[in-house]
Amino acid sequence: FIVCRQADWGRVVAVWVMGPEWQFKKWDLSLFGGKIVNFFSRVCAFYLAFHRDPVPDNIKKWNVQILTVDKVKRHLDMRVTNQFWDALKDTRRLASQAKARAAANPRPAA
Repeated sequence: FIVCRQADWGRVVAVWVMGPEWQFKKWDLSLFGGKIVNFFSRVCAFYLAFHRDPVPDNIKKWNVQILTVDKVKRHLDMRVTNQFWDALKDTRRLASQAKARAAANPRPAA
């Protein structure tokens, strides 16, 4: 697994989540208040599941996009691929809009 430090977060576009919290044990989440929930409110996250397989409870609690593929109907995989790219594009678009608004309306110095 990749260990992410605070300096890395500016380059992270999305993460794939497996479910257990230990996946993020060595990640520096201090920019997010040290909380995984805050992390998922600011970083696009995905969980890949098979149709009818149970989704881990953590995934249900977190702001994670669940992408579901069928074990038999593999011809539907392209639909899931498109869902992934659409969600990623929407997240990046919203992030760039927020960045543009912040640049247009700088906060006065204290």
